[in-house]
Amino acid sequence: MKTKSGFEFEKSPEALDNWELLEDLVDLETNSAKIVPVCRRLLGAEGASRLKEHCRGEDGKVSASAMQEEIMEIFSLLGEENDEKN
Repeated sequence: MKTKSGFEFEKSPEALDNWELLEDLVDLETNSAKIVPVCRRLLGAEGASRLKEHCRGEDGKVSASAMQEEIMEIFSLLGEENDEKN
């Protein structure tokens, strides 16, 4: 699958079927730092590293807002696919 900005990721039906991911998402409401483990659980270590490089600006910094936008879009894309299957 691919986000609007061009980040390609593996679609994994079991990615969303993860209790620890759900716990991190609940904790994210009160602790924005939980976005880091959410990203790793969703994409795996290699996928999270590729996303960081995708969001790295010309100044060498990884944009936190770009990372968050990409993660939210990935959830949306996976959710749409899951809805189509049901």
